[in-house]
Amino acid sequence: MKSNARKFATKGIITGYKRGLRKQKSDKVIVKLNEPCILPKYLGKKVLLFKENKNLKKKKEYWGKIVSLHGRTGGLIATFKKPITPSFFPSDIIIMPFPVKY
Repeated sequence: MKSNARKFATKGIITGYKRGLRKQKSDKVIVKLNEPCILPKYLGKKVLLFKENKNLKKKKEYWGKIVSLHGRTGGLIATFKKPITPSFFPSDIIIMPFPVKY
């Protein structure tokens, strides 16, 4: 049976910061997608990152945006308003296929 259901979102993994020879930018991260696809269609899409606090049982949301491609092997660069701590590496990120207001 074929399903015509639309896919809600694409998942990826944060692999590290965007960095140069002497600096790393903690508000820009490199995202690797779990499935092979056409990457330029994700430019400008919103991304969502969750941080769970086990003691308080609350989820904190970080919203960002895909701004450019990274390398030839399928990486994307996402920017966030606040710096992302290294405790997020490697964590899952959700890429929204449609415009989202936050």
